[in-house]
Amino acid sequence: MKKNYTVLCSSCGTRSPRESELRCRVCGSVLDTRVTIPNAKKSSFLYHGARMWQFRSFLPVTEDEEVVTLGEGLTPLCEHVSEDLPKLFFKVEYINPTCSFKDRSASLLLTKAKSSRSKSVVIDSSGNAAASISAYAARGGMECDVFVPSSTSPAKLKQIESYGASVRKVEGTRNDVLNAAVKFATENSKYYCGFQLNPFATDALKTIAYEIALQCGAALPDYVMLPMGTGGLLIGCSKGFKDLLSLKWIAARPKIMGVQPEGCSPIAKAFLSGKKIVPVDHPETVAEGLKIGNPLKGETAVKSIRESGGLALTVTDDEILQAGEYAAKRCGLFVEPSGAVSLAGLFKLVREGRISKKGRAACLLTGSGLKHLKA
Repeated sequence: MKKNYTVLCSSCGTRSPRESELRCRVCGSVLDTRVTIPNAKKSSFLYHGARMWQFRSFLPVTEDEEVVTLGEGLTPLCEHVSEDLPKLFFKVEYINPTCSFKDRSASLLLTKAKSSRSKSVVIDSSGNAAASISAYAARGGMECDVFVPSSTSPAKLKQIESYGASVRKVEGTRNDVLNAAVKFATENSKYYCGFQLNPFATDALKTIAYEIALQCGAALPDYVMLPMGTGGLLIGCSKGFKDLLSLKWIAARPKIMGVQPEGCSPIAKAFLSGKKIVPVDHPETVAEGLKIGNPLKGETAVKSIRESGGLALTVTDDEILQAGEYAAKRCGLFVEPSGAVSLAGLFKLVREGRISKKGRAACLLTGSGLKHLKA
């Protein structure tokens, strides 16, 4: 079956001869995908039973691949009006089946795993991605081995285990967890679903941008606020808006605003300093889902922010918790700290006068507050 995509290096552009590879053979950088976007009409999409998979022709899959889905995508876009803020929309991603935005990527990754005839998958994650991959592995009839930091919250572990996944706790940094998972997957010939290295992980996240554009109509947000951990969410959304610009569904791209907690902000610091990513050895933040001290896609995330004319910034843990409290008490939205980071970033930019109250902004709420009740 003819493919609508290629897998290539995110740095030097070398094409990968095999989809199962995790790094470029030439320079060692992470891989990416390039999809040939069809000339589709905007009116063909949105309120469609396939939800995320209504955009199948925009994703790196062939016609004969069997989709593994739980009905992810097409999440609500809730408006919030306040005279102290720009016109604000919340993209409520925790309405997805396992209560986080990761379900979009999990659906695509398990689809690719199934098409490779793999019977078992491996994931390293602090919680949400692991829960999502575990659920979709169960849906696809595959076994799942999950590598998590030893500090992962009990609520997330309970969810992961409920899907029948085997959990392996790893002492050390988030990077230690990744290395352990890759080693295990390689030695045991299992399909690796890690969001930092699998080249398909970011592509499903393009559909968030597609949905925002369709749900907002002609009045697209001026700013899209995104929490950053690996940087994959930001990269995916940026690719999505670029696709829509090429199709002329939108007249201009929103400014992409990447937000990280001060206790783990290698991407934001690289953007602000103009220098390369400097890994954070011991991340400390209440936003546990963003404790990615060495984001392998960080340089691509910085490039994506600059291309959109956006910004990267950091927020304190206090600002994150205050934003979460505001979302719950003022908007009726119960979000975990990793998701509240986007709203905390908006508050900071408004307070500093860097975003006009006359503009329009969208904040992604990536995970449910039920994921991290301790916070």
